[in-house]
Formats: sequence, structure tokens, C-alpha cells
Amino acid sequence: MRKMSILFGAGAEVDYGLPVGKEFIEHLLLGKIDSAYQALYNLGKKADKHRLIHNSSQNVYLQTISQYRDEAVEVFGEDVVNICEAKYNGELDLNNENDKKAGKDCKEWCEKWYKSIVDPNADKNDQKRNFFLEHAVFFESLDSKFNDLRNYPVNKPGLRVRYAYTAIFILMLKKLYVIPDDFEWTFENVFSLLQKPYDNISFPDKSYYTVLAEYSGSGIPIFTTNYTHIAEDIIHQRVTYLHGNMDWFEDYKNLTVYDCKDESERKRALDHADSIFPFLLIPSGVKPMICAKEILEFADLINKLDQTDTLLVVGYRFNSEDNHINSIICDWLRQPNKQMIYLNYNGSLKLSNLPWIKEFKICDDLKKVTDEPVVNMKVDAQNSIDVFEKILNELSGEVFHG
Repeated sequence: MRKMSILFGAGAEVDYGLPVGKEFIEHLLLGKIDSAYQALYNLGKKADKHRLIHNSSQNVYLQTISQYRDEAVEVFGEDVVNICEAKYNGELDLNNENDKKAGKDCKEWCEKWYKSIVDPNADKNDQKRNFFLEHAVFFESLDSKFNDLRNYPVNKPGLRVRYAYTAIFILMLKKLYVIPDDFEWTFENVFSLLQKPYDNISFPDKSYYTVLAEYSGSGIPIFTTNYTHIAEDIIHQRVTYLHGNMDWFEDYKNLTVYDCKDESERKRALDHADSIFPFLLIPSGVKPMICAKEILEFADLINKLDQTDTLLVVGYRFNSEDNHINSIICDWLRQPNKQMIYLNYNGSLKLSNLPWIKEFKICDDLKKVTDEPVVNMKVDAQNSIDVFEKILNELSGEVFHG
């Protein structure tokens, strides 16, 4: 009999009012959490100095333009994009006067874009500003700074890494909990807050999780790249966290990760509050696994996938920064009689464009589950949960027994 497992990405929790995409980017670029970050790390007025971007940084802008070239051409024009790509790819010859001027122009453009992004009075309709707020790519800028976490005390590049992860954590915390204006931002208070049920999110009557809860006791393995325990709370079973979760905090001095839900680990975390930050793997090409906790989560993914015949993927986009997960799925699919069913929201992801998936036959069929290795089911806001439920019902006879 076929056995099933499910991988949930960020799209699975949008109905609970949790942020995706642009909202993440705005908090990283605009420093919307500076006051909370400042208090949490006792920084005085230095918080804004730790932001991921600064007035002389260029990689975020150049990499974003390169990755979203077509969109960038519409906003900046072909000439500007060509120069930015040449700069990003290291193709400018500084001994050539024209190339030297192009490099200088590029630097000035990046400084101008930085000012428009961080200016609180900036024109909200500025196309160039909005391009970066909607598409900003951080991989190279963030990844290059990870080595600096080896230093203690951490230097400025390492502090930018800490800032980025804490910014996302604070954003998520404010979405999950009602936090009073007089909340004192200390790790002790944050840990106390995390012991409580979420009280600031909407709970829709019907969601992927509520539908799956009806199959309680089925033992379907659930993997997630999300950081919350919403799925566990609703489905009432263990979830495998592939990108860390809100309860974990990395200690970069003592090379460990604490779970603040565990009393003894929480105490150790507070004893080392000067060297901890949230363990959440945000969009980045570097996904360091420095602790047994995270290694065991991935071992759980691999072991349970090996016992799985059908993997249902919901709210996950196979982005290149998640190739550590994609490669595991790809190896699994190469085994005989394995099948992945992908709920493709608004058909926005063209699976055949993924280089690693081209070796598998892809079937586009919304009416029924077929036997093809990859089933691409196009869904939208009106039918996605119904399609999810239909798949569970269709497969339940052969999946949820034995």
C-alpha cells in the first residue's frame, strides 16, 4: 500500500495572517524593528548600523537586478541593467576608461537607491524603490558574512547577519502575539511569551491544517519550512522543522542551539544572552547546520521520505536557496514508484524550468491523481484547499491504512 507525506512551505500559513515576500524584505531593508532590536541587545543608538544594507553596499541591488532582469529592464532600462550585470559578473575592465566610468555610475546608482529605500519620506510610488522592496535578493550579501560569526565578539559583518535573523524573528513574533506598547524587550520576556498560545493570528474555519486534522492518527509525516507551531497545534502531531523554529536560539560563541521550551536549555540560553540570536533559516544560499537538533530534523526528513510513496507539496516554491531540500526530494524521486504531487498556486511556477526536475515526466491534471512521477495541479485562492482535501480523500483508501 502507498504511503504519503506532506511538505508545507510559507504559502500554507498565509491564511493565518503571517507574512511572506515583500513584508519580509521591508523589515530587512527599512529597519522597522530597530527599537525592539536595540533593546533586545542593549545597543543604545547603534541598531541601525547593523542593518543588512548600508550606503556603500552594492551586492543586494546588483544581484536583484541580475536575478529579475526582465522586470528590471522595465524599471531601469536596458543600458542600466547591462552595466549592473557586467559589474555583478566581474566583467568590467578597470583599465578601460568606459568600463571605469560604468563602474563609477553603478556605485552612484546604488547609493541613490539606498537613500530612496531608507528615506522615511520617500515617494511610495517610486518604481525603482518598489522594485527592490518587492524583489530584493540577499543571498550573496548575507552569505558572505556568515564566516564572521566565527569571531567573538562579532564584528560588523557578523552583526548584520544577527540583525537579519532577529528582524524576521521580531516580525513573526509581532504577528503571532499581542505585544503591549510597554513590553520590555529582553530575552527573558521573549522566552516567557513563547511559552504561551498564539493570540494575534486569525484561525480560518477551513485551512490545509484543519482539513489534515480530520485525518488525525493517520501518521502522515509532515515537514515544514515554516517557523511556527500552528500546524502542530491544529493537527496534534509532531512536525519536522527544516528551517528551525521560533523556539530555537543559536549561540554562536558556544556553538549550540537552545530550545526555549525546554527549561534547562532556556536557562542556559539566558546565561549566554550576549551571544544568542534566533535560529531561523531565512532566504539564503547558505544553510548552516551547526547543531544536532537541525541535523536530526533533516535525518527525519530523509528517513520518512524513504518510507513514502507520494509526497504532497503545498505552499513551497523550490527556490534555489532551498536546494538543500530540493536535492533530497530529487534523489528520492529517482527511486522506483515515487511520486510528487505539487499544488501550483495560480500556476505561477513553471516546473519544467527547474533544471533538476526535467528528467521526470510532469503531468498537468487537475481532475485526478495520476501515476506520473510529478503531478502539477494548478490551484487558486478559491479551490486550493478543496483540491488538497480531494487529494487526501482520493488517496486515503490506500495511504492511511497500515
